[in-house]
Amino acid sequence: MAINQKAKLYRKEYAFELIRIAAGDLGSARALSKVDEGRIENVCYLSQQAIEKSIKAVLCFLGKPLVLTHDIDSLIQSLPEEVLPPHAFQLGELSQYAMIRRYEEGFEIVTTEDVLLAVEAAEAVVDWAIKVTGANVKS
Repeated sequence: MAINQKAKLYRKEYAFELIRIAAGDLGSARALSKVDEGRIENVCYLSQQAIEKSIKAVLCFLGKPLVLTHDIDSLIQSLPEEVLPPHAFQLGELSQYAMIRRYEEGFEIVTTEDVLLAVEAAEAVVDWAIKVTGANVKS
């Protein structure tokens, strides 16, 4: 994104709050994935949010400034190479659910398999963030 995005440095303790919120988003994604009502895209959105907040938590924990963006790829680029999350180079596909797919149906059909993969990716990334930061949170 070429938009002038400002980065903000947060206190290290904020990382733990972000992880708690990410774990809550993951719990909501899991719950929604078990019902047959609503938009299936919302499960992908909540999974994306859990991933985004987990990455931001790790950045915050490492003392890196946070850019206010939903673009997972740009957040991953801000991480040191030795601290990349699981599935790092596939996670960016979920960014569409926090941006375009929140307001448009899009051209691709979201399948049950897509939803399961999104939730599994979110579980792996939240667990990664907990391990990196030592947070006392259940995912």
